[in-house]
Amino acid sequence: MVEQIDNRGDGVPLLTVSNHMSVLDDPGLLSSIIPYWRLGPRKMRWSICSDNIYFANKLLVPLFKLGNALPVKRNLGVEQPMFEVFYHKLNKGNWCHIFPEGRIHQPWRYSNNEPVLGPLKSGMGRLIVRCKIKPIVVPIYHIGMHKICPEVQKKGKTIAKLKRIFSVNKNVFVYIGKPVDLDPVMQKWQKILDGEGIGNISSLPWSKKSCDVEKKYHEEITEVVKEALLELEAIARKEYNK
Repeated sequence: MVEQIDNRGDGVPLLTVSNHMSVLDDPGLLSSIIPYWRLGPRKMRWSICSDNIYFANKLLVPLFKLGNALPVKRNLGVEQPMFEVFYHKLNKGNWCHIFPEGRIHQPWRYSNNEPVLGPLKSGMGRLIVRCKIKPIVVPIYHIGMHKICPEVQKKGKTIAKLKRIFSVNKNVFVYIGKPVDLDPVMQKWQKILDGEGIGNISSLPWSKKSCDVEKKYHEEITEVVKEALLELEAIARKEYNK
């Protein structure tokens, strides 16, 4: 991952994608993997976060802005202005990080033998295919943050509240995969897009809404990335539960 951050070439976007287990995943976990002081402001990752959580306290807003965090509103999708800003950061060759589940998923929501990774939003696929230069997409899976910032289910509901924050003496395992090979699916869909008379969608502005054919393209790209994350999850669960 350090190699991709430092030596991927000028203008080549880097998109890291991971599961989301707690409110401390970013910046807490990411800054522990690669300390931001080591990167400097030019190489620091850009991320998006919910404005009603991370930007709710006005005293903390300057801190999150300095940390390259962009506030987005829940349920407004990829058409909202700050998501477009995030896209432009990626398209210009920056390192961007996203939690494609779009929400926190902790193990209590699932049975013991069931994958903890939740459904991924296809907006990630749109981010990837709308870039002028194909991004390097690196999957990251981590487990253990749910012990540091555990949630508890609200009675009779599927939503949860934070039980406590900053538990100590807990193990966190992080697995970083190889860049996802997107060439086969991108080549396949470029032929489909050409056949439909749509052409190269990487030249389209972000404000141009996706047609139904392009949305299916986004979904398949997202599925390929999901498979890469699930492979890492299988390893992580096995090691974590030893």
